[in-house]
Amino acid sequence: MKAVKKKAIIDEDMLESAMLENKILQEGNHPFLMGTEYVFQTDNKIMFVMPFAIGGELFELRKRKRRFSEEEARFYAA
Repeated sequence: MKAVKKKAIIDEDMLESAMLENKILQEGNHPFLMGTEYVFQTDNKIMFVMPFAIGGELFELRKRKRRFSEEEARFYAA
């Protein structure tokens, strides 16, 4: 499950980005794209419920590694 704080979305002017992420996760069909099972919200957060997958988000991996090798980039771009 991914939880996104509504305040952060508003403060960082990312409403359009959050809405696009929701649409892509619900409608996308790609082997490296994790779809959503449910999306709901509380007073403070938007929750994306996804199937469990070992390894976490590609975004988090990219943040940790800072840069992919050419081989890694080709793998994830498939």
